[in-house]
Amino acid sequence: MLKALPVRRSAEFEEIPARVSKYAIFTVKGAQYSTPSQLIGHRLMVRQYAEHNVCWLGGQCVLRLPRARPGDCKRHGRSIDYRQLVGALKRKPGAFARRVLRDAAFPRAVYCQTWERLAGSKPEREALARFNQGNKAAKVIAPTNAAALP
Repeated sequence: MLKALPVRRSAEFEEIPARVSKYAIFTVKGAQYSTPSQLIGHRLMVRQYAEHNVCWLGGQCVLRLPRARPGDCKRHGRSIDYRQLVGALKRKPGAFARRVLRDAAFPRAVYCQTWERLAGSKPEREALARFNQGNKAAKVIAPTNAAALP
């Protein structure tokens, strides 16, 4: 025989505190997430639902992200938004080539393929300059132009 339902509904989320690092990254249960640079140094309260995370700063919702899942042969998931990293990478352009999260930051596979092709055929500085060519408004190269690069 089934027991009666509890009077109060159980929580659909788990609240986890997380501090945003100087690299605008925070970690929740081993998964890494990027944030806008304005949140660097703040302590967020992350509500982790089954399919997404909601980040709160004080009593205000500041960020909503899809939950990161581990990829192929990866132990932990990453949800990295390249638009949040562009400003920091423009200040230190050489950091892009050696960035640990570089591949996770590419929005589509064509960006990764373009970077690999450029990095394999040119010196690092020249490849980076070519990759960022036309990057005037904090935008990365368009996928339609990516195939045209040598």
